[in-house]
Amino acid sequence: MLNIVRSILRILALALALALCASDRAAAQSTMAIDFEDAFSPEFMKRDVPTFKSILLLDDDQTSIIDALIHDYNEQFEQALRGVREDVRAAQAAMGVEDPEIDQQREALRGEIATMFEEMQRELANLPVGADAGEVRVKYEGHMKELQARLQQLQTSPMRGEQLAKLFDDASLRMERWRSERKAIREKFVADVNAVLRPEQQGRWPALERRLLRERTLGRGLLQGEGVDLFLVARDVKLDEAQRQSLATALTDYEMALDAGLRTRNETIENSEREIFKSVQRSDVDTLSALIERITQARVSVRNVNDDFAARLASQAGESGGAAGAIMEAYRQRGYPLVFRDTQALRLIKAAQELPGITPEQVQGLASLRSAYESELGPMNERVLAAVREHEPAQVALRETRRLLPPVPEQEAAERDRPVDSMRQAFNERAEMGKRYDAQLQAVLGEELYERLPRNQGGVPAAREP
Repeated sequence: MLNIVRSILRILALALALALCASDRAAAQSTMAIDFEDAFSPEFMKRDVPTFKSILLLDDDQTSIIDALIHDYNEQFEQALRGVREDVRAAQAAMGVEDPEIDQQREALRGEIATMFEEMQRELANLPVGADAGEVRVKYEGHMKELQARLQQLQTSPMRGEQLAKLFDDASLRMERWRSERKAIREKFVADVNAVLRPEQQGRWPALERRLLRERTLGRGLLQGEGVDLFLVARDVKLDEAQRQSLATALTDYEMALDAGLRTRNETIENSEREIFKSVQRSDVDTLSALIERITQARVSVRNVNDDFAARLASQAGESGGAAGAIMEAYRQRGYPLVFRDTQALRLIKAAQELPGITPEQVQGLASLRSAYESELGPMNERVLAAVREHEPAQVALRETRRLLPPVPEQEAAERDRPVDSMRQAFNERAEMGKRYDAQLQAVLGEELYERLPRNQGGVPAAREP
């Protein structure tokens, strides 16, 4: 029961944050399986007026009218959203989380726990030679457990089962009603806009919707590669006019394929919402896992559209001026940063090449070391990429399931005992390769120069793999 209450609090707290701050998209970001950010965000905003004008080829009078229609749409959207705010506030109050004094006490205890953890980390990082790290951890963890026990005592009393069921069912029904209200407001706006468009402009409306949908929702990806906009990649890569023309057909096809993928993904999320609520309410992990797996596969489809069309754009740009390589490099760095960013070893070798006072022999040795490392890194990164594409979806699906229904102790133990998957193993192999080259780097530089590298002064952060 406690896990279910925590899940309800997590979902409704996020819903509240987004409902209350819907006009400030930076105020709260939905990273859960239920896309509250999309639910509480207007589809058309004043900043979209230039896009309307350029795609629909509006004259000045039409632009002024549509500007006013967007203003009216946002006012209607905000007025309807007020009802959702009131309902979500009522749900928050029903769970007893409205007591400001209790909230302050909780926050103070959380602050003490965080401060104590930071103190433990500092002491562990500066242990004298021969000191026992285990004793330090035991000392601090004992104090932190005492604080956590006090924090637990301040949690609200669990609600009765029938109260909990009604609260959750009411919340999910309210979300369904809100989405219907939101759709009706949208349909009225679209009808009003089309009433002021000429027939040829009405024919451009689907292109406008594809553009706005891409700009509004593409960035909400959870998988690597899912949130990249290839239009921006093609724009930012320096191409000549002939190369840009050679990509026109592929980009048109990409726009259509991506739009279909995004609509399927977004609709899958929205249509799963009520069943996700019910499965959390029933603590039904199997059903929840199946729902999130279905959503994740829709995300994979969007990622695959980007992967496939990045390769197509690169092939059609041709090799002139290195355009194909530039497109793929730009896409991979944006889409798969954990794979294709500079590794710790490469950053250190580059930093070593910039050190003052190195001898000509060291210059040559560093050049050879970098060449050897980069030659080995290329195939290694391809293996890491293959592992990420294969295994990341399952990782994300498990994480999202656990975010909504935290595992019981038996499940946590089973997950800890799972064998290392291929994705983790691939990153580990790359890290081990980096250690080999780090040792060679130290041999080339000698101890004194090696200690001057930025890593040893905090200038180059250690690589963080998933």
